[in-house]
Amino acid sequence: MGVRIDFLKYKARRAYSRYWAEVSSLSCGRTLAEHVSSGVSSAKREFNETMDKLAKLDPACPKDRL
Repeated sequence: MGVRIDFLKYKARRAYSRYWAEVSSLSCGRTLAEHVSSGVSSAKREFNETMDKLAKLDPACPKDRL
């Protein structure tokens, strides 16, 4: 179980970093970037889905999502 939690945390960190790298590369706000760039929206979706999976396994998982 611990290895699965660690893997999900790693995957969430990667998606979170990718999301902010994509958003910062554009000269618009987050909301517009999600509509303009498929990379931003897919990174956001991956992060949120991963955090939902992690929340089922780890009760200490933060409830915040992108």
